[in-house]
Amino acid sequence: MLPKDPEMEVERHLRQYLLRKLGRWPTDEDIKNHLDEESAIFEKARVLRELEAANKNNEERTKQIERRNALEERQRTRNIAPSADSPVRNLEELETLSKSGQAYCVGTKIEGSKEEPIIVDIDLEFFNFNLSMFRYVTFGTESNLSNVSFIGSKFESVIFENGSSIEGSDFSEAEFGSTHFKEGCRLDGASFRFAKFKRGNTVEFDRNYISGASFLSIRTDEWSQLSRSYSGIFQYINIAFSGIYFGIILLKLYLFKSISVTQSLIENQIRFLEENSNQFSAISVFEFVFGSRFTSLAIAMIILCYQAARLYLTMRIGPLIEAERQTGYTPRRSSFEGYLLLHLIVRVLGVIAVLLFIYELWDLWSQRPIVIPKLVG
Repeated sequence: MLPKDPEMEVERHLRQYLLRKLGRWPTDEDIKNHLDEESAIFEKARVLRELEAANKNNEERTKQIERRNALEERQRTRNIAPSADSPVRNLEELETLSKSGQAYCVGTKIEGSKEEPIIVDIDLEFFNFNLSMFRYVTFGTESNLSNVSFIGSKFESVIFENGSSIEGSDFSEAEFGSTHFKEGCRLDGASFRFAKFKRGNTVEFDRNYISGASFLSIRTDEWSQLSRSYSGIFQYINIAFSGIYFGIILLKLYLFKSISVTQSLIENQIRFLEENSNQFSAISVFEFVFGSRFTSLAIAMIILCYQAARLYLTMRIGPLIEAERQTGYTPRRSSFEGYLLLHLIVRVLGVIAVLLFIYELWDLWSQRPIVIPKLVG
């Protein structure tokens, strides 16, 4: 059976459609008129789509212009106190100011309760909240706090939800108590200069200015834990343990060399070793340094792997720590996030290495004393 011609099939279906529509067999003129009508319909639909897209673009452009004008107005008024200056005390007043373009909110006091915290999901970009108080407040995922000034403000039991934007905001000299910046909260470029962090805070810094900030409890953010492990007292402790361990290895190497040289000198003078070779066994420098037992070899390999991994992380984390000291800015989270898993592995290896190191020292301590001839005085 020959395959059907697609064009003929289309024409056949079209004639059957027109036959049902016209009630008679369609002529070529009927087909032409139908195709012209379909083409006109498609053209009209295309024009409507283009008009709709153009209107949508115009609306977006209008919104962007209005948004830009509103932000410019906020930047202009953020440091200008209105004639009837009265600090904001509730969410309704804050929403009204957000729509009006007035951005001066110095001394604002928003307080909820432990049972019913106040949820803020408002666009507050470029607002001035200096010397304000926020207590039992939750800034929701839709809140925009970018480039907001919180200088000297106090935060008690405040939550910044995942998705809330605080990019470029200024928290200089602010006080934080039980404040939680949840994971996903965008903090890029925010300044915490001379801020005071009391107990119960959680924050993951991401390229933030923290020069002069004081922490009344141990920081728990990932960057602090990572940098603390490769600087300060922890670095000195590791250097001390490493020095002792590798010092013992170096001492063993020199001792082995001394014994080897002494033995070669003796062999040149006497034939005792050759005549009694069946009473001696050869030992390599590797066995002398690390021992012939499997446990000794395992201890050496684990400690060496730990030191190699730690050295690699120190070389990677060290420049970030130094840059933070010089500029006051914490590094971008993306610059150290890839090392967190390796750091966890290094910590586990470190615990094992310390335990094995103690075992190695105990093994050396429990060795039999060396018998030497008494010196006749």
